[in-house]
Amino acid sequence: MFFIIDPPYMKRMKMKIDYWGLAFLAIGLGCLQIVLDKGQREDWFSSGFITWLTAASVVSLTLFVIVEFFAEHPIVNLRTFKNVTFSSGNLVMFFAFFKPLRQHRAPPHLSPDPYGIYRDPCRHGAGSGGVATLIAMPIAGDS
Repeated sequence: MFFIIDPPYMKRMKMKIDYWGLAFLAIGLGCLQIVLDKGQREDWFSSGFITWLTAASVVSLTLFVIVEFFAEHPIVNLRTFKNVTFSSGNLVMFFAFFKPLRQHRAPPHLSPDPYGIYRDPCRHGAGSGGVATLIAMPIAGDS
């Protein structure tokens, strides 16, 4: 008889998690997902359904942030943003990737040239986003 037995450090331990934070996160992101998905079909804030879901999302995500700051075992440890390097890296990466993301989603008729000539957005705007990303990556990674 041969059995494989786990060593003591591999035994399952009961994990302590923040159930309130998890609930607020799930409700907030779920409502936000529905608002962003069905908003245009429902004519955005003309619909009571979208208005209520937006309010529920804002309240839930606000409560999520408050609960996570005071939780003993948070789902998302927001205290890491006290580290200046971590915070600045997140901020730089957000703005560095925001333009290329927008550029790929924008239709060609929304990207005019300053001289009034309409161009393909791949040639017109994506290059500057690539340069911004190229410059921002070493800055964000430098600690």
